[in-house]
This record gives sequence, C-alpha cells and structure tokens, in this order.
Amino acid sequence: IAAQLLTQDFLTTANLVHAIADVGGTIDAIRTKDDLAISYRLRALKHATPQIDRVFLTDGSGTLWTDYPQIPDVFGRSEADSAWYKGVVARKNIYISDVYVRPQDQSSPVIAIAAPVSDGSGGTLGILVFEYRTEQIERWLDSIRPGNAGQMYLLDGHDRVISHPALADTADNRD
Repeated sequence: IAAQLLTQDFLTTANLVHAIADVGGTIDAIRTKDDLAISYRLRALKHATPQIDRVFLTDGSGTLWTDYPQIPDVFGRSEADSAWYKGVVARKNIYISDVYVRPQDQSSPVIAIAAPVSDGSGGTLGILVFEYRTEQIERWLDSIRPGNAGQMYLLDGHDRVISHPALADTADNRD
C-alpha cells in the first residue's frame, strides 16, 4: 500500500510539473527569457508544493537557467550529463530519476521529476525540474506503521536503499 501511495504522490507531482511546463505563460516566459516571470513561477511552485526541495529550469540543451531556492555558482552549468536530462530528451516526456546526490549538497540525496517545455513544433525550449529530498520520503514512510512489528523501507529501481529504519544513515548505505 505504501508503494502505491508513494507512486501516486510522484505521479501527482509529475502531472503538476507537466501542467506547469505546458501552460502558455511558462512557455512565453521561457521563449522571451523573462527571468522575472520565471523566478516568480518557480518561487510560487516551491511554496505551493512544500514536499519539493528545489525547482529549477534549464534551457533545451540542459544549461541551468534559474532555480528556487537559488544555489550559488550553478547558473550556466550544464546538466546534460544528468540521468533526468537524458531521460527527458529520450522520452520527450516526464522523467522520474533514481536517487542522486547534488554536488552542492552531498549530505541530502534527491529524486528529480523533470518535464520538457515544448516549443509547440516538437522542439524543447527548456526542462522544468522538481527535486524531492529522500529524507522527506523517509519521514513520510516513518509515519506508516505496518502492524506491530513491521517496518517500511524503500528501494530504487536498481535495488539501492533509499530509506530503511534500521540504518542509522541511509545516505551512507545506499549501495
């Protein structure tokens, strides 16, 4: 049941990412490089969706354009080698990544939910990305009690531990 609930939460968030990426105002702001309009949208998304740790936008080639909350020294950095970027480009659709560690915050692994922003003719103007901290998933799983002695744990698609109550620090025990 927990896996179904978590899957449903991710799919709901993925649909939100896709809806925001497809709305005309977002597309127009990206097309015209309207930093102010995009920064307001990212800030509003982050505040309206508290389970999201960070939201950011790259251009079509994967170069980070803007983020919220802002992380110093990431603007202009290419994300084209990231799994979520490759997944979005290959699918031309929403992609939910495996767990990864951001270079600027290695203490807190995340999962990305990314969606392309289409130019309407098959090209990609940008990619909108939401990042979940795995510790938020852990807190959510901790609140579920499967019987008197049961424990909840979560593995990614490669059978790496994302969350397990018996591990003191799952971030160090993922492989």
